[in-house]
Amino acid sequence: MDDLSGIRSILPFLPISLSSTPSSPHLTWPEEAERSLCDLTKGPTVSHVDSGSKFFDFIDNVRNELDFSSQPPLAYATSNGLSFFFDQHLSRDEAKVWFDEVVPSLAALLLRLPSLLEAHYCKSNKLVAIDKFKLRLLGSQEAGIVILNRELIAALLACAFFCLFPTKDRVATHLSRVNFDELFATLINGRRQFQHQKMKCFVHYFQRICKDILVPKGVISFERKVLPPCYDANFWNNSDTILCHMQIFASGSIEDQPHEALEIVFSNKYYGLNSISMGCVQEQIRFLTTPELVVGLLFIACMEENEAIEVVGVERYSQYTGYASSFRFAGEYLDTKPVDLIGRRKRRIVAMDALNKPLEVQYETKFLLREVNKAFVGFMESKYKSNFADSQECKSSSMNSDANANVGIATGNWGCGIFGGDPQIKCMIQWMAASQSKRPFIHYYTFNEGSMQNAEKVIAWIANQNWNVSDLWNKVMDYTSQKLEGQTALDFFSWLQSECTNIIHVGPDPLSGSK
Repeated sequence: MDDLSGIRSILPFLPISLSSTPSSPHLTWPEEAERSLCDLTKGPTVSHVDSGSKFFDFIDNVRNELDFSSQPPLAYATSNGLSFFFDQHLSRDEAKVWFDEVVPSLAALLLRLPSLLEAHYCKSNKLVAIDKFKLRLLGSQEAGIVILNRELIAALLACAFFCLFPTKDRVATHLSRVNFDELFATLINGRRQFQHQKMKCFVHYFQRICKDILVPKGVISFERKVLPPCYDANFWNNSDTILCHMQIFASGSIEDQPHEALEIVFSNKYYGLNSISMGCVQEQIRFLTTPELVVGLLFIACMEENEAIEVVGVERYSQYTGYASSFRFAGEYLDTKPVDLIGRRKRRIVAMDALNKPLEVQYETKFLLREVNKAFVGFMESKYKSNFADSQECKSSSMNSDANANVGIATGNWGCGIFGGDPQIKCMIQWMAASQSKRPFIHYYTFNEGSMQNAEKVIAWIANQNWNVSDLWNKVMDYTSQKLEGQTALDFFSWLQSECTNIIHVGPDPLSGSK
């Protein structure tokens, strides 16, 4: 390995170590751990790992070989959870495939982790020859991008599944949990069926990558976007940007939309939080069906108010039905999204967190500004597009054809539901942010939210007025000011109707008589 740039920040969070040979530094597993992984590759006849309880014993043994005595222990009931899932929940045939075929393949993948990382940091790797593309911590207020090939991502996910990442310093560095032990611990009985269904999504992912003759091809980029402090209320009050096209969808889902669009994930400020523990709502479901998103937990720190995360290149592996406690794994999904010039699948995910249970303060200017700027930074174009176009592998001028002119926004009731946001205001906020970021369209999925049943009429009327961003911003400000002062109890759509009497009708047409 001829270039150590970037590895110093991430090395304390990896289970492998850097050799002490100055003339030829290289990454390696500790000798005892490597020997155990080698035995595991030979299958149950050698490793004796043929059940959930023995799988846990193996994990526990390797953690000891990694000298994890100073690390926090695994979650209580991890052992029982693995035993229940693999020895009782799965059929005997399913468990046999897992232990005979998948586990040995994952062990072989883990053994390749050091060499995959060395190849990643090598100067001959043209795609990440620039230090700013390499694996490292992406800390708060540190705008940056990490580009990883998908085989390396698979190895890192296997490491998380085997609970082999050291975790002692993650909280102090504002990083999410990354090992799977908390998910395993929730599997101890049959009362939480949705947790077993979550586990099935990850098992399916590992089965797919181990079954494929070729390892996953292509790369995935993880970008931390940071908005400068210049976007204040005065900026939005004076924006003359015309509102982009908006279309309302009462049914359907963001992940199934067929267009070139950023697919918005309604995130926690800790990227992916609960995707590998108890949660099973919109963000977690995206991570379950698209497991390559999970690797970002390793190096993406907590988002602050002016930050969002954009991930490009992930593949969706699973279908599902239901939501929260009714969530169910529904089999294989074959992702047919094309790839771009650097090998990223054109599935673009943006994770952005909304105010959590803001109640009435969500109508204050300070918090309206927080939300519109959060959406704006999420929707903005990547600042690294020109770097990709200039790389030796991507000299085609057609890179420009993948610009914002073609890529819209697919979103929905961001920050509503359990977060308690006002769906109508959040809709207007995202419309303004999408327009200001020069996106050609915003497709808004209401998920049959009752308060959004008249959204299509309202949006059509606003569009017919040829409003710009400042026009809509000032209407929202007028409404929220009256709301806070107790001058109106109406929702925004009804208030707008009352302000524009006989122009917009969001309910039964008052001119239609008794029909």
